[in-house]
Amino acid sequence: MRIIVAGSKPWSHVGFEDFRDSLENCHCSFVKNPSELKAVISSLEGLPATVFVLHWSWIIPKVLLDQAIFVCFHMTDLPFGRGGSPLQNLISVGISKTKLTAFVMDEGIDTGPILMKKELSLHGSASEIFLRQTLLSYAMANQIATSEIVPIDQSGEVVEFRRRSPDMSDTFDAATPHELYDSIRMVDADTYPRAYLQAERFRAEFRDVKFHEGKITCTTTFVFAENKGDSN
Repeated sequence: MRIIVAGSKPWSHVGFEDFRDSLENCHCSFVKNPSELKAVISSLEGLPATVFVLHWSWIIPKVLLDQAIFVCFHMTDLPFGRGGSPLQNLISVGISKTKLTAFVMDEGIDTGPILMKKELSLHGSASEIFLRQTLLSYAMANQIATSEIVPIDQSGEVVEFRRRSPDMSDTFDAATPHELYDSIRMVDADTYPRAYLQAERFRAEFRDVKFHEGKITCTTTFVFAENKGDSN
């Protein structure tokens, strides 16, 4: 049996070796971009395979979906929260605990039948949450790969999320310390545009945020418009 793990973020590979070593009689490989995914799918030559999609930044075309079973892990209780930027959308409406949903991918956006759901805490920074999600995804993938689970069609009210843009990380409108903390932590991870506060001549960008006894501490980088230089 062929197992492929697709993950485009730095944290996606954490736990892969343990996952691979836990599966007997399986050939496991890891891909991190569309070209690698296309190459490994092409090499299957009709052999059965399951692709576990962790944190992935691209649409997977139907021609690939037709050649293997693709299982995606989405950070909402589907069909609630279909669409982009699930972590940021959940935190922005005050949700502190969600479901990590494993589902079989089809041509729709997060519309495929459900295999499994597990609880996932949304406390901490985005980097902490994404790592927690990754480790839980591998545990769920192990169970899916070693069990016979019948997919169940999604049911319930459909709520769609809109993918966030970088300008939505402006913290100017934060009204309370909690709102400011949430607006920083929800994008506090590698490869994400940092939360910021725009002044006339510079931008202050925030990371490594902590909240304790009503006070927020973080690392701030000042980016000046005239020379794009940084100072901490």
